[in-house]
Amino acid sequence: AGRPQGLKIYYDVGNSTGYGYDVPTEIRQLNDAICQIHFKDRKSSILGKGQVKMAPIVSAIAHIGYSGWITLETSSKPLGKEISAATNAGFIRGLFAPYTGT
Repeated sequence: AGRPQGLKIYYDVGNSTGYGYDVPTEIRQLNDAICQIHFKDRKSSILGKGQVKMAPIVSAIAHIGYSGWITLETSSKPLGKEISAATNAGFIRGLFAPYTGT
């Protein structure tokens, strides 16, 4: 059967973790079916401080060669909007740095 042409997946790492899925394995299986990745952590508004194991997810994303959009869903609490945004973006950039050469 396969995937219908044009069907893509907006993958949410926080929701998938919450439902008990093996997120890195799913990302590898879905591969080029993923059109966008949504990063959020469960139980924390600061990425990397909650339940989602971000490093293996980033490794899986790098493994499939994903180069599309990544969206961060975070809150401005408890650090305020500017510091929270900078902290979360910096965290994700840091995880991807070994794979991007930056």
